[in-house]
Order: sequence, then C-alpha cells, then structure tokens
Amino acid sequence: MKILNILLFQLFILSACNANSIDAFKSNNINNAPESLTKQILSVGEKCVTLYQSKEVSILEQHCSEKSIRQGIYIADTLGTRSFNWYDAPFNNWAWNEGCNSEKDCYYKIITNSKGEVTNLEYYFFINLSEGYFKIKIKDNQLIISEKKIVDHPS
Repeated sequence: MKILNILLFQLFILSACNANSIDAFKSNNINNAPESLTKQILSVGEKCVTLYQSKEVSILEQHCSEKSIRQGIYIADTLGTRSFNWYDAPFNNWAWNEGCNSEKDCYYKIITNSKGEVTNLEYYFFINLSEGYFKIKIKDNQLIISEKKIVDHPS
C-alpha cells in the first residue's frame, strides 16, 4: 500500500507540473498570426513590430507608439491576447535599434502550463558582440525578470 501511495503521489506531481517548452522564432508571415495580432500589425505597420511564432503561441513586440496601441509585448495563447509592458525597457529599445545578428540569433523559449497558458518566457539574443538571456515570469499581469545574463565579447 505504501508503494502504491508513493506512485500515486508521483503521478499527481507529474500531472500538476505538466509544463511544455516551445521555441518561437522571428516570423515575417503575419498570415499565421492570430487575428488580434494581425489587426494590430496592420494598424501600426510591419516596421513597428517584431513577431515571434510557434504553432501554439505568438509573441508580438510593439515598438512604435500609437494612440490606440501601446508599446510592449503581446502574447497570444489559449487565454487569448494579453498585453504587457516591457520587461526591461532600455534593453528592449537597444535590441530593437541594433537588431539581431541573424534571424535565428534572437528567440523566445516559451513555457506553458497544461492548459496552454504562457507562464514563463526566456529571451535569448546575440546582438552585435553581446549575447545572453532573460528569464521572465508572468505574475499579476506583469513580466518580471527572474534572471538575466549579458556577456559582452571583446572586438
């Protein structure tokens, strides 16, 4: 009986912690974006956004100010579309202005719960001679940095 209880407890823990990790890379194909993000992209123009996509989740970085659409990050997942302020505004501005070294040098690793809701993000980048990551938690409708690492390589 004790072994059965241990196995049931382990099964419960595994099912409760059923997180999924997804990589989302930059995409120029707005046709695959959810309708809410497509409308936003079309209203501000493609020059003002960076779209990252996977099959399950889309992330939109909105860089230009518009009266009806604020700057920040928009996440489209099973909950719908949610908007957030930048997790590090000076970094986000620098990354936008400098641009990634290649299409695959900047991406999000997205962690979802068993319902498909994004709970955590990890942003990985290689821009100019700098590389690193930000680990970000979503809590109380805010993006909160839990860890970051930036390495500047000498030229």
